[in-house]
Formats: sequence, C-alpha cells, structure tokens
Amino acid sequence: MKTVDKILIDKYFNNKCTPEEEVEVKAWLASMKADFEGLSSLEKNWYKFEPPKDSEASWDKEELYEKINSIINNESGSTPVRKLYPKTETTSSSKKNISIYTSRKKEGFSRYAAAITFFLIAGIAAYFAIIEPPKQELAQHIEEIQTKSNPKGIKSSITFSDGTVVKLNSDSKISFPKRFNADKRVVILEGEAFFEVTPDSTRPFIVKVGALEAKVLGTSFNINTLTDPNKVDVALLTGKLAVYSPTNQAQKEILLPTERAVYDKSSGQISTGHFDAEQVLSWKEGILIFKEAGIDEIITRLERWYDCEIAISDNANLKSYNKINFTGKFDHKTLKEVLEGLSFASGLQFELKNKKVFFY
Repeated sequence: MKTVDKILIDKYFNNKCTPEEEVEVKAWLASMKADFEGLSSLEKNWYKFEPPKDSEASWDKEELYEKINSIINNESGSTPVRKLYPKTETTSSSKKNISIYTSRKKEGFSRYAAAITFFLIAGIAAYFAIIEPPKQELAQHIEEIQTKSNPKGIKSSITFSDGTVVKLNSDSKISFPKRFNADKRVVILEGEAFFEVTPDSTRPFIVKVGALEAKVLGTSFNINTLTDPNKVDVALLTGKLAVYSPTNQAQKEILLPTERAVYDKSSGQISTGHFDAEQVLSWKEGILIFKEAGIDEIITRLERWYDCEIAISDNANLKSYNKINFTGKFDHKTLKEVLEGLSFASGLQFELKNKKVFFY
C-alpha cells in the first residue's frame, strides 16, 4: 500500500480532500490496522481527544501533548504490547519463536505508533492550531488554477466562484483559482479585461499584471496592456482601487471613479489622470471606436478585433497613409462594413479576401 504525504494528511484532517483522496487516506489507515493489532489500543483512546462539547472549555496544549505521548508509550492504561501478544505454554522451541515474533511486533508497533502520534496531533491541530502548515504551501495545493485564453477575434465572459464577473478581450489570457482561498482572491491577467468584483471585506481581490498589482474589495474597472505592450493602463469605473508595484509600494496610487493609472514598465513609474469611459470601455459592448487613429493603430486593432491579416501594398502611397488620423465608431459591424467606412472617410482603398486585407 502506497503511503500518503503530509499535504494529503493536512487536507484529510481539514476536510478538504476530494472523494478520491479520502478513499486513498482511509485505505492506507486500513492497511496499517491490518498490519498490527496494537493500533486498536490507540483507536480506543481516540474519543479522549475529541474537542470538548462545552464551548467555554479550553485545552491545555502541553497537557494534551503529554497525554498523547503517554498513551503511545502505554503509560495511561492502554493495553501493553506484551499483553496483546502473550506467551503461551509450549516447548522451548516454540517459546523462542514467539519471543522473536513479539520482538518484531514491538518494532513494528514503535514504527506505526510514531505515525499514529502524528495523526492524533494533526487531527487536534485541525481544531486548535497546535501545528499549522504554511498557508502558502496549502494554497498551492488547495487552489486548482484554471486558465482562459481568447484568440484574436473572440471575446468572452467568465464568472468566478465568488460571483465576480470578468469580460475578457480578444488576444487576452487570465489565470484564476477554481475556488478562492480564505485570505484573498488573486488572478493573473495578460491582455485586457473588465472586472465587476463581488464585494468581500474579508478577502481583497488582486489582479496581477506583470510587475503591477491592482487591489480592491469590490468595484468595477478595466485593465489594458494591448494598446501599448510597454504600459499597463488601469481605468476605474466604480468603487475604489489601489494600484502599486509589489517591489515599490512607496509609489502607490489610490484611484476614484473616472480616474486611471498608467504604469510604465521601463521606468517603473505610475502616472494618473482621467479617461473617456466610452472610448476605454466600449470594447466590452462590441463597439469599436477610433479617435484620431493612425494607420498603425487601425491595422493592429482590426487584426485583433476580427482575427484578420492586413498588409499595405508595395505600390501604395505611404506618405498619404502616414497622414491618416481617423475618428469613427462601429457598433457590432462586420469587417467589410468597417473597411468601407474607413475607405469612405479617409480615402483608403482596400481588397478583402478570406480575412486577408490589402490596402493600396
């Protein structure tokens, strides 16, 4: 029978095992019991370590620990090993064999008794924190991390276990626990997403974007790294938001509604200001907005929005292209409709075939 490790034991005594893990632990305990009868003498004493039913009662931890050890060492009325395996009246040869058998059982008992000591202490610790496994270690194993990725041209909505709703933009990725732990709610974002965080005063919600963190208790905000890969743009719609770098918390900005913080990855500096809510948040409603956009921005955003490929023909007049500053709004329009609008307003000529666009 395969032994179980400390992490699985911790989960078992904290009632956090999956049904499969619980079967594994119980099967191991059952195999130990089959190996030596001395285990039963410890099991008879298990009830002595149940928590007091009187809610006002308290444990003397030192006394409790000594109590466990005394039982393991057969000093508090437990059935001694020699009584579990009594010598019978027989020939000297038979007595010799029984003596060897008892000695081996003693060695086995000592070995398993040490294991049972750990189980008893771990079980009591689940109620009284005599010992406590590192929270970080437990979190790594208790939290089952999931990742949602959107390719270009696809947007999606995700609801976390706490009720928080996230709208994930195209060409973006977010990692999050299947269930958040008891201390905090942490997710990792690449790209752009809009968060509507469920309020929870006991568990802050933290979004990690590279070297930047945004921490809230309950609010709605947008985080964007798509427009400029060298910057993290955080725009707050409702509530209150703290933006900082874990390596330099001296520079910490507290945002109020309509305020934004832009983190420069190169300098490590955070600048603040206000933002146009329609322009920043329209993507999540399926609305594509350009404001004095140049040709490079137009191409980048169209490729991401529609998962298409765009190229400028070799014989195109690049000087005229570089002078383009296009402003427009497209509400749930197809790629062809957007290109036609661009062509009409800016004079751009295009050819569209199988999601490949050529400007000329």
